[in-house]
Amino acid sequence: MSGKTKLNTKAVHLVLCIFFAFFLWFYVSYVVFPEVTRPVTNIPVTVIGEDKLNARGLSAKLIGDDTVDVKVTAKRTLFDNITLKNARATVDVSSIEKEGQSTLKASVTFLSVPLSGDAINNDKAEVTFLVEEYREKELAVTAVVAKEPLDGYYINGDPQSESGMMVKVSGIKADVERVVEVKTEKIDLSHATDDISHSYRLIPLDEDGKEVESVKLSSQSILLKFEIYREAAIPLVVNPEEEPGDVKYTMEPTEVILRGPASIMDGNPTIPVRYRERGSFTVPRGLELVEGETNTYTITVEE
Repeated sequence: MSGKTKLNTKAVHLVLCIFFAFFLWFYVSYVVFPEVTRPVTNIPVTVIGEDKLNARGLSAKLIGDDTVDVKVTAKRTLFDNITLKNARATVDVSSIEKEGQSTLKASVTFLSVPLSGDAINNDKAEVTFLVEEYREKELAVTAVVAKEPLDGYYINGDPQSESGMMVKVSGIKADVERVVEVKTEKIDLSHATDDISHSYRLIPLDEDGKEVESVKLSSQSILLKFEIYREAAIPLVVNPEEEPGDVKYTMEPTEVILRGPASIMDGNPTIPVRYRERGSFTVPRGLELVEGETNTYTITVEE
C-alpha cells in the first residue's frame, strides 16, 4: 500500500471517529439523559401584597440581597429561553402579621417556557424583611433647576404639574421620619427656547441631603411644565391704511419692551398704531408691558 493510500485511509478513519463521537454525545445527551439541572442566579425580586400589610399598620423593608438563585431541571433545548430576561421572582408579604424579621421564599417563573411544577428548585430562593410600624406623609416637590435658559429667555413663575406638586412618602416609621424633602433630579433648561414639559425622577432626601432609598413614593417621577418667556423691544408701526404718504413724521417711542411666551416673541411681532398726534395702542394678546413702559405714543409732523 502506498503512502498516499495510507494517508487517505487514516483521514477516513479520523472522520468516522469524529462522527461516531458526535453521534454518541448526541445520543447520550438527548436520548439517554435529555434533562439537565442548571442554576439561574441573580433574579430580581418583586414584592407584592404590601397594601394588605400596610392596612394592618405594618411595613416590610427588604434587607440583604434583593435577588434570588434557583436551580432549574429541564430539557436541554429549553435552556435557550431560560434567562434573566424572562425570569420573574415574586414575594408576597401580605401574610406577615407581626413586627421583627421575617424570611419568605420567592416564587419563580420563566415567561413562555413550559416547565413542570417541580422543575424549579427554589429552596434557597429566600429573602429577609424587617417589619415595623407603617407610616406615611405628604411632602411638596421641589424642582431643582441646575441650568437656566439661554440669555434672553427665562422661566415664568413656578413649574406646573397636572397631578399637583405633592407626593406621598411611605414605609417603615423610622425611614419615613428621616425624609424631610422630596426634590426632582437636576433639570437642564439651558436649551429651552419654548415651553417645555418633561418627566423628572423624584428623590426623597434626609436633612443631610442624602437619598433615603428605603421609602416608597406615590409616584417615582413628576411631569412638569415650564413656561419659557422672553423680553424684547417690539416696534410700533403705523397702520398701512392710515400711512400719510409723503408726509414726514416722527414717532415717540418707536418701540416698547414687552414680555411674554417665547413662542410669540420669537415670531417678531409688531404693534400697529393709528396716525394721530397722540394715541394709545393695544398690547398683542399674550404679551404684556414690562415695568416702566406705557401704551401711549406721540406722532410729530416735520415742517
